[in-house]
Amino acid sequence: MGGDWDLCFSTHLQVWNYKLRRCLFTLLGHLDYIRTVSFHSEHPWIVSASDDQTIRIWNWQSRTCVSVLTGHNHYVMCALFHPKDDLVSHSSSPLRRVTNSGIPRLLAVG
Repeated sequence: MGGDWDLCFSTHLQVWNYKLRRCLFTLLGHLDYIRTVSFHSEHPWIVSASDDQTIRIWNWQSRTCVSVLTGHNHYVMCALFHPKDDLVSHSSSPLRRVTNSGIPRLLAVG
């Protein structure tokens, strides 16, 4: 994605062209506030972490949710793609404990 993109969100993830000051599209799926969003460096994916206790992987080209990672019992505060491996690192506890979740099924989606 180019340098003209920016994000603004609440429970809806919106991708904006900040130079044109317009929303390009909205991704719907989270049921509570989105805490963090990150783009993948090579694939057309966005990872989002939410107060709804899920992590979602989105394909921004097709504008669809391709994976929902569940199992947290608290808000998911942060989620990031690993720079080299097909992993998502995330933190969900108030103590900021970090674990890794493999996402090999994303390779088939790209």
